[in-house]
Amino acid sequence: MEVLMFFAGFGIMILGAEIFTDAASDAAKRLKITTFLLALLVAGAEPEEVIASAAASAKGMGVLAVANAIGTNICIIGFPLALSAIASPIAVDKNSFKHGLIVLAACAAPAAVLWDMKASRIEGLILITLFFAYVWYSIKSGAVYSEALEDEESPQK
Repeated sequence: MEVLMFFAGFGIMILGAEIFTDAASDAAKRLKITTFLLALLVAGAEPEEVIASAAASAKGMGVLAVANAIGTNICIIGFPLALSAIASPIAVDKNSFKHGLIVLAACAAPAAVLWDMKASRIEGLILITLFFAYVWYSIKSGAVYSEALEDEESPQK
């Protein structure tokens, strides 16, 4: 029964991802922002992972919270990119690439916080502030707006 439920859940997840992708693209156009920013704010923030890590931390399971954050980020960055490239070659514009590099560089901040094998409330607030600073920078730089949203997708190579 568990195997059946697993595959049913997997199928529902794939259907949900398809619906989410279409809806995110349409929503970005209506909001006059790039799909990149919307994905960063909604999908990239991984609300379910934030809740799972916060719950683990609240229960005194800091190791689980940290492992969840690290594992999630490795999987979020590497696995979808790899599968997407396998399915169809990927081409991105310079702006998205630049912001992607900024985000990858920002991944060093949590590592720096955990250098002493612990994270304080102040360090947590610093990390949250860095996230919102990046979002603010993205919006203020105008990099997340597109005058030709219908042309947002780059041609595939």
